[in-house]
Amino acid sequence: MSLKRVVVTGLGAYTPLGANVAKSWAGLLAGNQSLIPLSDFYNRDEFAKLQKLVPLDTVVSRQHANPLDTFPNYDQRRTTPAHQIVLEKTREALTHAKLLKEEDQDDSTELLWDLDKTRVGCVIGTGMPSMPDLQSTISTLFTKPKVSPFLIPRVLPNMATGNVMIKYGFQGPSSCPSTACATGNSSIIDGFNMIQLGLADLMICGSYEFSIDPISIAGFYRSKAISRKHQTRPFDVERDGFVMGEGCGILILESWDSATSRGAPILAEVKGAGMSNDGHHITTPLPDGSGGKLAMENALKRANLTPDKIGYINAHATSTQLGDLAESTAIVNIFGTKDTGKAPFVSSNKGHIGHLLGASGSVESIFTILGLQNGKFPPNLNLQKLDESSTINDVNLIRDSTLTDDTIEYAITNSFGFGGVNTSILFAKVH
Repeated sequence: MSLKRVVVTGLGAYTPLGANVAKSWAGLLAGNQSLIPLSDFYNRDEFAKLQKLVPLDTVVSRQHANPLDTFPNYDQRRTTPAHQIVLEKTREALTHAKLLKEEDQDDSTELLWDLDKTRVGCVIGTGMPSMPDLQSTISTLFTKPKVSPFLIPRVLPNMATGNVMIKYGFQGPSSCPSTACATGNSSIIDGFNMIQLGLADLMICGSYEFSIDPISIAGFYRSKAISRKHQTRPFDVERDGFVMGEGCGILILESWDSATSRGAPILAEVKGAGMSNDGHHITTPLPDGSGGKLAMENALKRANLTPDKIGYINAHATSTQLGDLAESTAIVNIFGTKDTGKAPFVSSNKGHIGHLLGASGSVESIFTILGLQNGKFPPNLNLQKLDESSTINDVNLIRDSTLTDDTIEYAITNSFGFGGVNTSILFAKVH
């Protein structure tokens, strides 16, 4: 059986830097951040008790304290704000893919191309369910015995996928990976597999995470994952954890035959993907980085490419002491040190956007694709000093300013997660 070529034809994003792809990309290149202190939330009742658990000056990465809480054209009982943003970003991606009219503002679901809807699927994952719904339901039960009949559809992780399929009447493969902070990459890899194996012609892939809520913040703070210095500082010697963020990334994956037959914009090709597990610990990686190394090697093998072909790596690098060191060791062990002159450039987007948790892989895949398209690769924001005694010092890190290099043809983006999950996706520029 011959494997199908898989390309990316549309993108949609909601990030701390902007409510769409164009604004998010512009903010990334400008070196922007959007950090908000938790004290801005404390006028809301549900955050009141958080003051006793998390310091007042702790920050989160978000557009503003009260983002698009509701969309009037959606049923507020059946869908959460997160589901609504997923639907909006799916519309952005389908429009980008030339499947919906750009000027269409009436939320029409009529496609511009007659696709076989039994061969159009969706894989949209999330790291955690809707914690605010669970919290409010539990709180209500203490005062009166009342539970919404829509509680379960609001908290089921697969309902974002389900809502997309229902809205457009698609009947192809659908699923909902939940692999912690690797969820975005896992979703894209699942869609890639479906198309490459000939099980679908087009897959809507991505992930979302909206966990700026008291329970999630307190949980991550207690696990010592959140930065006490209020900055995500990938690879910096003084890194001490990440700033929590939220967002959504949606990619339209399509077979080469389907995309070219309808004259779709081809943004990049998915050449390969790799997965592995550390088999080591619930939160910390193998110190030698061998789990992440295996994922990258698997992606290279599947793409039939040698390490010297890779020009850029979008690192997972969440600004933790152990994680960044393990990933840098993995990179050096595959691609060599920067002194060889052949090592790929490396940066993490998390200094700009914080850690979007389950949404990070899909959003960072979008930034990787845009980097290949435009020949621009952002630096490691907040990187001031390296630990010269570690392998981090051997990595070819982009520092200070955006790298401009339109000769880079191949890039890898990594996403790793709690439970030992490692994922790598290899994208190629399409001429």
